[in-house]
Amino acid sequence: MLSAPGENGDETIVTSEIIRGGSNKLQVDWYLVNRGGSLKVVDAYVAGVSMKVTQRDEFASVIQQGGGQVSFLLDRLRAKVAGGG
Repeated sequence: MLSAPGENGDETIVTSEIIRGGSNKLQVDWYLVNRGGSLKVVDAYVAGVSMKVTQRDEFASVIQQGGGQVSFLLDRLRAKVAGGG
C-alpha cells in the first residue's frame, strides 16, 4: 500500500505486513524519498519503532563507551563487516 506524498512531495511510504506463525502480524512502514529519479529507503518503522532512531541511539551509546571518539564506533563497524563480531 502506498501513502500520499509527504509535505515536500517527494516522500513515499510503503506499508507491508509480515505474517509470522499463524496470526501474528508485524507491520513495517518503509519511508522512501526520490533522489535523482530513484527511490531510496531513508527509514523503516517496525511495529511503530523507527529503525533510524534506534540505530542512531545505538551508535551514540558505542561512541560514549569509547570516550566520545567516533573512531571507536568505526573500528567496531569495520570489525563487524570483516566478520569479527
